[in-house]
Amino acid sequence: MVKIFRVTPGNFGDDLNEVLIQRRLGKQFQGNVFLNVDNQYDVSANDTLVVAIGTILNELVPAQGTKILLGAGYGYGQPALINERWDVKFVRGHLTAKKLGLDSHQVITDPAILLANNDHIYNVIESRVGYVPHHGVANRLWERACQDLGLKYIDPRRSYQQVMDDLLSCKWVIAEAMHGAIVADALRIPWIAVSSAEKINTFKWNDWCSTIGLEYHPIKLMSLWPSSDNRISKRLITGVKEKTVRLQLNKIIKHGIPQLSSDAVFRSNLGRVTDCYERFFSSVTN
Repeated sequence: MVKIFRVTPGNFGDDLNEVLIQRRLGKQFQGNVFLNVDNQYDVSANDTLVVAIGTILNELVPAQGTKILLGAGYGYGQPALINERWDVKFVRGHLTAKKLGLDSHQVITDPAILLANNDHIYNVIESRVGYVPHHGVANRLWERACQDLGLKYIDPRRSYQQVMDDLLSCKWVIAEAMHGAIVADALRIPWIAVSSAEKINTFKWNDWCSTIGLEYHPIKLMSLWPSSDNRISKRLITGVKEKTVRLQLNKIIKHGIPQLSSDAVFRSNLGRVTDCYERFFSSVTN
């Protein structure tokens, strides 16, 4: 019986654990173990814990149980201590491997690349440009700015199918959310990275980019936050920020150059990740 260690639901990237792992485990799936700062987990020494999708390789990983590492990354807190309780299949990127004291051959890429193996209906009607904010800064002001410019606003807090449908309607995307770019790349949809807030984790972006032959150079955008302050001065400031963001986004739409990992790198990464996952599922479901 297998449990999955992951972040609480509510973010498209982390929720891919359900699509790529939980559904395939079938009767072997014993439940999710959600990361929490109190380190209170329902995990015993006999449990097998999959650590796969997410920036979760830190001191909060449960000490008990056998951990199967299938592509997760480091990015917050203290690096997880890799010991005899860990079965390392691969990690997300070279920066993670260095932090955890692993060899470069234990690096492949983010496992969300596996979405390339799923059957998708490519029904591009409008061929719009999409915008995927970081889940921590997604709000109505960003949505309004996108609507004003004719951008497809893709909220990473929505369901897997909703986000996938939105992405598949785009000819290319502007991504602040890393998994917005990762999934776009897996679907062979070109993307441009942007950043509007200090909370954007550059380490994990560079970690992933180290495996796809690209560099992370996000275009800086002004931050936008709704306010309950109704003073005229505050409303004027917010209005100026919204206008600035629209100008910044419009410049990207007109002059930005979307990028995509090369087909050769993509096929190699996809093949290696697929092999690792198929061997794992065969070992636990047979």
